[in-house]
Amino acid sequence: MHVSGRGTSTCGTVLPAVVQAHRDGVVGRMAIAATSAKSVEAFNEKLATLNRRLDTAAHFEEFPAQGTDPEAWRQALAGMGPRGCVIIVVPDDLHAPIATAALQKRLPVLVEKPLTPTLAEAQALVALARDLGVYGAVDFHKRWDLINLKLKETIEDGRLGAPLYSIVEYSQRRVIPEQIFRSWVEKANPFQYLCVHFVDVLSFALQAVPRRAMAVGQRCYLRRRSIDAYDRCRRVSSGASRDRVSPLFPPSRPTGSTPTRRLPCPTSPSRSSGPRGATRATSGIAASR
Repeated sequence: MHVSGRGTSTCGTVLPAVVQAHRDGVVGRMAIAATSAKSVEAFNEKLATLNRRLDTAAHFEEFPAQGTDPEAWRQALAGMGPRGCVIIVVPDDLHAPIATAALQKRLPVLVEKPLTPTLAEAQALVALARDLGVYGAVDFHKRWDLINLKLKETIEDGRLGAPLYSIVEYSQRRVIPEQIFRSWVEKANPFQYLCVHFVDVLSFALQAVPRRAMAVGQRCYLRRRSIDAYDRCRRVSSGASRDRVSPLFPPSRPTGSTPTRRLPCPTSPSRSSGPRGATRATSGIAASR
């Protein structure tokens, strides 16, 4: 969805940025890796729309060229030269192995949030990047939503005074867990792939580092539809970030925050540490050189 706007009327967030960089001469060769040629075809339909809008003629090398290949990203990486870079937008549990392989080739990486499902994986990636001297970053693109930039500006100019606590309420369309993320949503939870955005937004706006984070989730709507996944997440933060929060927050003055989500479903809450494991959903990786 974030790569090219799958399931939406947009062209996503990654594809427009890469195509504009190509148009402006920043990048040359570009490639897309997915799990199937059918996914690549859907990507090319969005690319055609974007080319018309921007009056460009961008073209991506395709992996796989035909059929299905969950490991097509390996072939894409193998063909990249020393001036390449990798954007990783895949199911969360695949972030670590793909980022590791790219870093080992000394290719800079940009990983869609969350960096990894676990703190141990994140620390291993950070250590690898530092040891090899390779650049790595996590994409929290909601920092650049106009409303969040306005929030930061309003806090910085003092119009809100000193923030004491915060509440964030956000919902996702049912089509996302039911269709778009269906093949891997049972391996994750909404805090991991959605709510973490707002941990970062508050850190960004307040220039503060969370000292503690916890979350509880509910299985209600989706479970009634035979999808074993959390459909609601209530997240409270007041201090050090834990397992499912990216550790890459900007260091600054600590300020407590308490973002939450309401849980109207009358079921007993459970911890939002959803099961982790291998997934093979449609995935995308944009590469440039």
